[in-house]
Amino acid sequence: MLADSGEKLAYGRRKRERRRGEASAVAAILHGYTLKPYQIPPSPTGLYEVTFRYKYNYKGRFTTRGSRYSVAMSLSLVASLTTLDGRPVCNCSKVILSVGYGKKSKEFLKRHGKDLATVVEVILRAVMGYGTVGVTDVISALKALWEVIKALSTKRPRFSGSDVVELSMRCKLSRSKGYRVFTILGGVVNAYASVTAVPNRGYSKLEAVGELLEINLKPVKAPVSKVKVGVKPVKIRLLDHTMCKDIRAYRPVMRTYTFKVSDAKAVSWIKWGDVSEGHNVTWVWFTPKGEEYFKYTYLIPPPRTRGLKYYREYVTWCYILIRGYLPSQIPGRWTVKIYLDGSFIFMETFEITA
Repeated sequence: MLADSGEKLAYGRRKRERRRGEASAVAAILHGYTLKPYQIPPSPTGLYEVTFRYKYNYKGRFTTRGSRYSVAMSLSLVASLTTLDGRPVCNCSKVILSVGYGKKSKEFLKRHGKDLATVVEVILRAVMGYGTVGVTDVISALKALWEVIKALSTKRPRFSGSDVVELSMRCKLSRSKGYRVFTILGGVVNAYASVTAVPNRGYSKLEAVGELLEINLKPVKAPVSKVKVGVKPVKIRLLDHTMCKDIRAYRPVMRTYTFKVSDAKAVSWIKWGDVSEGHNVTWVWFTPKGEEYFKYTYLIPPPRTRGLKYYREYVTWCYILIRGYLPSQIPGRWTVKIYLDGSFIFMETFEITA
C-alpha cells in the first residue's frame, strides 16, 4: 500500500574536554501517510491487524583513541495510527538495534611503560654492549614491541548492516473515517568519559537510512469462546500499579495522580506477577465527560516463547500525550480502566489541571 524514498539520520558527539562527563545525541526520521476510507477492507468486528514492513540500513563507528570511556548506541522503530484531527488510535514500538563499546584503560605510558622499557633495554644492551643478549631477551623484546605497535595502530571499531522488520498491532477502525499513519526511526548515542579521561581526536557516529515498504490491514474475526472442563484458572497476580509521568528502566518516574497541561504525558504503569501464560492487557481512557478517548491493547507473550516456565514479574504500561494534544485542552478528572483478557480489573482516576 505504501512505498516512499528513504531518509537519513546521522548524529554523533565530539568530546575534547579533560574532565568527567556524559554526552548524548538524538535524531529521528519521520514517515507520514494518509489512510483513506476506501483503503480499509470490510471487517465484521471492526478490528484489524495492522502490519508495517520497514527496511533500514545502518553504519557507525566507535571512538577508540583516548582513555577510559564507554559508548552505547540504539535504534528504535515506532509505528502510530491517529485520526485526522490527531487523536491517537494505537501504537507499537520495537528496539531494532543495540550496540555498545567500552574501553577501560589507563594512559598509554602507564599501560605500555614496561613494554617500552623492555624494548629499550634490549636495544641498549645490543648496541652499547652492556651485558649479553640471549634468544629469550630477543623474543620478549619482540613481544613487547608488538604490543606497542598494536596500541598505536588501534582503529575505531566500525559496524554496518541492514534488515527488514515488521511491527504489528491490533486496533479498531471505522471505514467512514480517514487516518494518519506515522513511523519514526529514532536513535540515541550515549557517551561517558571518566575522571582521568584523555581528550579524543574522534567521535562516535551512527548513520541510518529508513524506508517504509508497506502497510497491511487484515480484518480480525470474532474470537470463538471455548470452555474446557477441569482446567484450573490461570494464576496471575497484580503486584503494583500507579500513574506516573514517565518510565525509566521499567520503573515509574514521579508517581502522581495530578498532571499539568504542560506535562508531556500521563502514564498508567502496572506490575504483574506469576505470569504463566500469554495475556491481553487493555487500557481504555475516558475524558472528564465520560467519552472514550483512547484504547490500547498489549499482548504479554507466553513465557514458553522465550524459553521460560513463567514470568516472576512482568511490567506493562500505556500513556496518553498531554502537551500539544487534545488532553491539554480538556482539564479535569480523567479515568483509565484496565482489562485483563476482556475482564475488568481496576480503574485509575487522575487530574489534568491548567
